[in-house]
Amino acid sequence: MKKKQQLKSWLFTGYDFWNRYKKNRVAVVGLMILIILLILSLFSEYIAPFNPYKMELTTEAILKPPSYKHPVGTDAFGRDIFSRVIWGTRISLTAGFTAVIVSTVIGVLLGSISGYFGGNIDSAIMRFVDMLLVIPRFFLLLVIVSMFGNSITLIMVFIGLTIWPSTARLVRAEFLSVKEQDYVIAAKAVGASNMHIVFGEILPNAIFPAIIQGSLQVGLAIMMEASLSFLGLGDPRAISWGRLLSDALPFFYRAWWMAVLPGVMIGITVLAFNLIGDGLNDALNPHLKER
Repeated sequence: MKKKQQLKSWLFTGYDFWNRYKKNRVAVVGLMILIILLILSLFSEYIAPFNPYKMELTTEAILKPPSYKHPVGTDAFGRDIFSRVIWGTRISLTAGFTAVIVSTVIGVLLGSISGYFGGNIDSAIMRFVDMLLVIPRFFLLLVIVSMFGNSITLIMVFIGLTIWPSTARLVRAEFLSVKEQDYVIAAKAVGASNMHIVFGEILPNAIFPAIIQGSLQVGLAIMMEASLSFLGLGDPRAISWGRLLSDALPFFYRAWWMAVLPGVMIGITVLAFNLIGDGLNDALNPHLKER
């Protein structure tokens, strides 16, 4: 009986959240774009008309402009650009989501500890955060990738390790506010452990800014991975949109079509996540919009 009541409560909460979210029409558009991107990512091998790795080194196939057979043309190795862009969706989205998961876990953990315990612990963590915020994150990422390697897995983790400070500051600020609430003081009074208070009482009510920040950081992470690949520091074995832009650079004046679709996909994806972040902000902070 208790489980049924809990399930009903979750369903009602989800329904209420969706009702608030869908009021933001542009956020719904962003969600629809994300769903399309996820479909392209999950079913790339079925949607792509050609093998993205297959080369056709003939005069008729190399740097072929857009045509009925190749809607976005071919590259310098005769590979279909449209197919490579579709396959690149999987790498780019995976890089974005993985980096944000790493960032959110670190940011939430350190922000929670800093905001709850305060004192010297808070001071030490925040000074470290301030130091990282002073260093240009992309420059820091370049140094890390140059030192430790450029496999796509490492790049995902490294991006997450450079973008977590903003999440930590948001979570800390929420903890400083929420930990003074009556229910937290009551939990301390009955002898609840610090771990229970942090993760069971405060965090569920302080996690929303981190969720909104995470949705915005996905687009940032995708751009950072694309920038690394464009500069030649990405994984040469992975097909990502940044890698496609890098391949197109030497042939920009001769085969302009090579850069168009990868660039458009990066722009649309970043825009979609920004729209979703705006919708999440409205849905998770309904009173903020009323003000």
